[in-house]
Amino acid sequence: ELNDWPSRSRYLEKLVAVRPGDEEALSALIEGLGRTNRTDGLRALLARLEPQGMGRAVARVEGLLWLGEHEAAIRLARQAVVERGDELLTTLRLALEAAGEYAECEAIGRRELAAQPAQVALRYRVDGALTGQGRVREALRWVDETIRLTDSTEVAELGWRQAQIAAATGRPERVWRYAVGLQATMPKAAAPLAVTLALLGDMAHAELLAPGLDLDSQYALEYAALKSWRAGDTAGALAALAKA
Repeated sequence: ELNDWPSRSRYLEKLVAVRPGDEEALSALIEGLGRTNRTDGLRALLARLEPQGMGRAVARVEGLLWLGEHEAAIRLARQAVVERGDELLTTLRLALEAAGEYAECEAIGRRELAAQPAQVALRYRVDGALTGQGRVREALRWVDETIRLTDSTEVAELGWRQAQIAAATGRPERVWRYAVGLQATMPKAAAPLAVTLALLGDMAHAELLAPGLDLDSQYALEYAALKSWRAGDTAGALAALAKA
């Protein structure tokens, strides 16, 4: 099962033991240990990685973040950037983001974009950092500009991003303003916003989007949990979350 993290972690431990250079498996193992709260196992893994130095900096930073040791993760990521260069900027940005250091995240995002201006996806890093700082209007204007720069295949993603950014205001009517436009043209893309609206307490509009959710998808399970919770059914909400 995809979400059976205890079983996945046990398998990944065996896989990493025989394929220690498999970075993807290592990252998944770290996530699994973090999700299952196996902190002792995660610390033991990080201790084994430490002698390998900056070559395993990405995995080590990820592990520290799962342990909630944000300052240590940032220090390590900064050292990695010094020793390995800008290829580790993304790792540093993720560590800063986890610690809520969005102003520096913005600076790094702009630096990455300046180096690769044709990579429209890099613009998402800037609007995310602006939102984290509470600069919602700037973030929305930034996405408007991104829409002008990109092709039609990205419109759904960008419309969804605008709605998520608007959610930072805590005002569901602002989310609905973007959601209803997206629903008119791409209902499947708009459907996950049912979860966002439910979180903000707007069940009436959430119910209009929810039919577009794929059954048994992560979004559908999260929505079922929120719907039960809003209806006062705590047991039903917990049961739905257990499947998510």
